[in-house]
Amino acid sequence: RSMSEIAGNTSILIASEYLCDKNYGKGRMFGGFSGITPTEVVILGAGTVGEYAVKAAMGLGAMVKVFDQSIYKLRRLQNNINARIFTSIIQPKVLLKSLRTADVVIGALHSCQGRTPVVVTEEMVQQMKYGSVIVDVSIDQGGCIETSRVTNHLDPVYKKYNVTHYCVPNIASRVPHTASYAF
Repeated sequence: RSMSEIAGNTSILIASEYLCDKNYGKGRMFGGFSGITPTEVVILGAGTVGEYAVKAAMGLGAMVKVFDQSIYKLRRLQNNINARIFTSIIQPKVLLKSLRTADVVIGALHSCQGRTPVVVTEEMVQQMKYGSVIVDVSIDQGGCIETSRVTNHLDPVYKKYNVTHYCVPNIASRVPHTASYAF
């Protein structure tokens, strides 16, 4: 659980880093700022990784939308964060509408058996905004975004359809000191 908490928090920090980068993002500050539209974050998965990504994103002032297949997990998430946020069962049309306006997408789905199901198709990624950022934490299990492919800490990102993808397995290893103490 602690590694999932770290992965959720760190995924938002990674997204923030690349969103503000002039080559990989839009040169945009993550979160909210008076008079500026807040960052829109779509989180796929309402488990531990998703919960801690929500907390980190909200803490930075972002507007958050969470999708999951389990209504129980979505309810639990709202109770744990003690706030009403946009939640939805994964429905392709509703998800696509949110992806079109998203600045950041965090793939935090988990599968108990085998590969994580792909819920974001290549066609959906093509419709995302220029300079948006995807962090596919699910890449450990194959990824939940069709355009995701495994990367590493030496070469962590690539662009596809003008969307930056970060797909490093074991995101907690990016913060080894914290991860070691947590473990």
